[in-house]
Amino acid sequence: MMYDWGYNNSGYGIWSFIFMLFIMALVIIGVVLVIRYVVLHSTNGSSSIQKEETALDILQKRYARGEIDKKEYEEKKKAIEA
Repeated sequence: MMYDWGYNNSGYGIWSFIFMLFIMALVIIGVVLVIRYVVLHSTNGSSSIQKEETALDILQKRYARGEIDKKEYEEKKKAIEA
């Protein structure tokens, strides 16, 4: 008596292989989508879409960093608000 040791000779081999590739592709696509979602939404609880920075915001940051003094800050602030 001859044993086939678990191999299936019924002709479904190619379809099983194609189905396996399809499932692997779905898993890879799922992993990529999850990674993209996590990366895009991992900015300290806020969305990665940020509002555009205004001129006044930039001016305030420059003053806070000490790049400009109070007099220059006030002059530029008046010019921006005018």
